[in-house]
Amino acid sequence: PLLANFFLKKHHPDKELAPEALQALQEYDFPGNVRELANLVERGALLCEGKVVRVEDMFGGAPPAAKDGPPESLAEVEKRHIQRVLDYTGWDKKKAAAILGISLRSLYRKIEGYGLHRG
Repeated sequence: PLLANFFLKKHHPDKELAPEALQALQEYDFPGNVRELANLVERGALLCEGKVVRVEDMFGGAPPAAKDGPPESLAEVEKRHIQRVLDYTGWDKKKAAAILGISLRSLYRKIEGYGLHRG
């Protein structure tokens, strides 16, 4: 909790982590390193509506699949999420990569691979 709050207050002093978000961070395995924690907290702070960062803001959440059709593929969910983050950052790819927790090079590959375009 201390590191998560440190990363949040460093750039977003007006925001706070919801208790459920702190709990989720404590239970998360973190296959990466402390940088992954910083990226999750930053993503949550940028995508949250209001001043409280929720679990969904940090870890994302796909909308429920339509009841009549099959669920979306992981690639479709990723494509929509990347497009949303790019639109949110005004296509600032460096910021988008940080929010997504991927390298700038990976982001460029995904943009090209998914055929994403501004607007």
